[in-house]
Amino acid sequence: MTTHELVLPENFCEYASEVESKGWFPGAVLVHLDKRYHLTFYAPVRLGQTIEDELQKRPCFAEPNLLVVGSVTKGAMRAAADYAVTSGLVETFVPEK
Repeated sequence: MTTHELVLPENFCEYASEVESKGWFPGAVLVHLDKRYHLTFYAPVRLGQTIEDELQKRPCFAEPNLLVVGSVTKGAMRAAADYAVTSGLVETFVPEK
């Protein structure tokens, strides 16, 4: 029995390669036990760049519901969402209001 679903935009396949090359995707939603969580996915290198840029402007970097994956692909995002649910990590996420 599946208790969760990772929802991507309907047209995600049309720009999936662009997302992978950018190494960042803020448009996924995890639906789990009647709660919705907006997820942001980063590849490690892109996250490092983003953190460096943000720290030049602000004293810290914070991002709720952030998942770092080896490559920002549909498969990697689904695997990370599955892991978040099965490991209990989802309990630390901030749900939609």
